Amino acid sequence: MLDNDLLSAPTIQSVISERGQITGNFTREEINFLVGILRAGRLPATLEQEPISENKMGAELGEETIRKGKMAIGISLAAVVVFIIVYYRFAGVVAVVALATNLLLILALMKLINAAFTLPGLAGLVLTVGMSV
Repeated sequence: MLDNDLLSAPTIQSVISERGQITGNFTREEINFLVGILRAGRLPATLEQEPISENKMGAELGEETIRKGKMAIGISLAAVVVFIIVYYRFAGVVAVVALATNLLLILALMKLINAAFTLPGLAGLVLTVGMSV
């Protein structure tokens, strides 16, 4: 397979290390083409069973990021609401009700169309609140 196109469907007879055998019905041009592809993909070093290094990532990282994201969104939303109400008084209360209605409608639409709640999506909601203010 190359770029999702089937170029050849050979049968591999044994493990290919220093020597191996691939069989199939090929023309001379197809053989030269496949040999060129196999040689182009050849690694300059030998592969070994033991890896040089390993990186492991636990599931806690995702949970921690989500928790911190929710906390940041909550704090920023509360700060915006307090600022609007203090600065604009009654008009601020009306604006906060409009913002809450806007967010509620957006979340309802996302739920209706089964949209994924991703981190960029949550950032878009925060941006919507910021632009609405």
